[in-house]
Amino acid sequence: MAYLEGVTEQDRKTVLRNVAKLKVGGYIAPTGHRTGRTNQIVVYQLNPPKSGTAEESQNRNSTENGTVPFFRGKGPVFPAKQAPKRDTEPKGTVRNKKSRATPLVTVPVDVLVADGLSSELAAEFLAHRLALKKPLTARAWSDLKSEASKANWPLTAAVEKVLARGWISFQASYVQNESPRQAKGEASAWEGAQ
Repeated sequence: MAYLEGVTEQDRKTVLRNVAKLKVGGYIAPTGHRTGRTNQIVVYQLNPPKSGTAEESQNRNSTENGTVPFFRGKGPVFPAKQAPKRDTEPKGTVRNKKSRATPLVTVPVDVLVADGLSSELAAEFLAHRLALKKPLTARAWSDLKSEASKANWPLTAAVEKVLARGWISFQASYVQNESPRQAKGEASAWEGAQ
């Protein structure tokens, strides 16, 4: 159908309608075979003129007597208004626009504890990231540790700052003019408010 659309410069609905007219007129007939990746493309056979003479085929292909359908050129049809490809897609096919090749693997609490966080702080940080729909991956955790060392902040203070501010992660540039001691006071005030 896509080939016929391109060659005849017709939209999909018109091609489907004209193929149906050709079937009804006896000009093409389904062979019973199917082809394509999913075996859903019907194979048609052209029916030759009965006597095989050139004169009969010219009469048969005359547009005046109505034996050959008139194919209009493709008009200004927008893609959203064209018919869906019912003849090539299996029924029940669901397309997921946001499918990921591999699911994200989050860092377990033990890794955060091994890097110096308390188990409570580690669990709270992981829950915070999940609430933001940004699970903590190994790369994100490595980046956070790198930024904390750039800012000369202890990892615990950096994570507490992220939680206190509601950030996704920690950046050294966020805390250029702050010391970890100031963050401790801010974190304890934040904990008291909860």
